[in-house]
Amino acid sequence: RAATEPVAGLPADLVERMRVDTLAWQAVGGLLIGADASITPAPCSLLPYPWPAELFAQAQALAVPFNSMVDRIARDTDWLHNATRSVGATDQFTSRLLALSEAVHATGASQAWQLGIFRSDYMIHQRTPADAPLLVQVELNTISASFGSLSRKLSDMHAHLLPRWTTAPMCSSDAHKLRGWSPAIAGAIDSPGDKLPRNGCEEGIAGALAAAHAKYLEQTGGGG
Repeated sequence: RAATEPVAGLPADLVERMRVDTLAWQAVGGLLIGADASITPAPCSLLPYPWPAELFAQAQALAVPFNSMVDRIARDTDWLHNATRSVGATDQFTSRLLALSEAVHATGASQAWQLGIFRSDYMIHQRTPADAPLLVQVELNTISASFGSLSRKLSDMHAHLLPRWTTAPMCSSDAHKLRGWSPAIAGAIDSPGDKLPRNGCEEGIAGALAAAHAKYLEQTGGGG
């Protein structure tokens, strides 16, 4: 829906241009969700969300220990089944997963190699402006890994559109209002390479799948 009133202090015509450009980039760049004939633009923010650099680094540093923990839990099936059985009694989704895991492991593991693709979601918690912001984990997802590719595309979209809205000759007469809207946005405009770090999810996931396939071929004696 077209913007007809100011949004977060930004003029309506500038927000409308941002909305139209964002939808166009999503269509061209594949920032879409859905299946079959129902394909729609993925919900997203028009501007990148300011995130403290030290918390970003902390989230990256936590990836390896959290992923290692999940891997160890997944391999300790007796403990995992016992720990989730009470949840499965009241949750059908967990119950189906538990039944599937028990059935598979009852036949014996066919190979030792496993590939895990995990997504850890974080939010910033700050009770008052005077408090230091804290990194809080909301979810560690071991099933829905599809958003890795969308995250990469969203990062690329912001890096492409933000300079377009604020740099001549494509910028509008209200571009200065976007620059002055937030110090973090101004920093991203002036130093996009530093303030808008590139998202490498696609390469990482593809590399993991390729490595797992190579191990499978090594184990089975397959080729090609």
